[in-house]
Amino acid sequence: MSTSLSANVAWAVPVKPDTLCERLDAFMKVLPTIHTLRLCHRFGRGLDVHLTKLPVEIEQTIEALLVKSSNPFDNDRWFTLCEWSEQFECFESRCEPRRHLPDSNSPLSDAADDEVAACEECAEQGVYESDCKNVCKAKSKDRCDECKSGASKQSPELCEKSCAAKKIERKNELAMSFEYGQTWGDIHHHACGQWKKRIDQRNGGGFVKYAEVLRKEFGLAELPRNYRYHNKDELRTTLCYLTLPQVAAIDKAYSTSEDENECGYVGLLAAHAMDVRLPGLVDEARIRSRFHRALRILGLRPYVHPSQRNLALPPQKSGATTEEGAAGGTKKKKVVLELCKSLPRSHRVVIPSY
Repeated sequence: MSTSLSANVAWAVPVKPDTLCERLDAFMKVLPTIHTLRLCHRFGRGLDVHLTKLPVEIEQTIEALLVKSSNPFDNDRWFTLCEWSEQFECFESRCEPRRHLPDSNSPLSDAADDEVAACEECAEQGVYESDCKNVCKAKSKDRCDECKSGASKQSPELCEKSCAAKKIERKNELAMSFEYGQTWGDIHHHACGQWKKRIDQRNGGGFVKYAEVLRKEFGLAELPRNYRYHNKDELRTTLCYLTLPQVAAIDKAYSTSEDENECGYVGLLAAHAMDVRLPGLVDEARIRSRFHRALRILGLRPYVHPSQRNLALPPQKSGATTEEGAAGGTKKKKVVLELCKSLPRSHRVVIPSY
């Protein structure tokens, strides 16, 4: 059995898979309201129906606000790692041991409080305040890495020297101890397995219903691929692209005859040709509008995983030429497609099709 790999140029916008799925969850929750809004906007009649006078852009802004205000979080399952972002953190090994325990406040938190000496401000307030006295000073020479990167400006508790950070560090150490070690490890591996099932596009996979909504409501498809970017199994991620729905090729089946079965060996050389459609060369503006509409309503932003940022294509103009040095002179190559021209340089990608 042999397989072949072909690389094709496609319209694609890279997004974070967990953010996409969370926003689709919220979108599906308010979809009946959005359908009512669209019907009133298009077919409303009467003197008091002012919604029909609104531009389409304002209608889409209202839809985006509805999605943003929706809360898909299930309060009945708060103690399990059921959220998309939580399971994705486990899959990428960005999680913390303490986050896997059903109740990290007691006795784990109490044990950490007894062992971590808080500063005067935090001890007086009874909580770990953002104005902790142990936070790195702006002009200090021995600032921690978080403060040097500027992350602590948005959240002072991220400072590695703060009381809150010390308590979190101790809680993680306790969570990895013998008493809790097996518990958080089992939950972690279960969350990794759940992520694979929820992102599966095959029949019966968890993403089938989301793919259907994405296709019907936005005219787009998504392409998730689990990707290991290091020899260590834990260093992996899921690359996800919004792309155009592809027309499935007609399946070709071949069966051997009785004579060939008796011989036990069959020599076969075959090829299958099919039309290649390039919709990007026909109506680029209409195609780009699909991506812009989906990004606006779902509140998404293009995101390129760090392992892929050095693979981005430079911007090219449709029909332009590029020159390459060669041994016998200079070769010119025609550029036939420009990928999402309105996106920044780092968001223009080439994706493989298998």
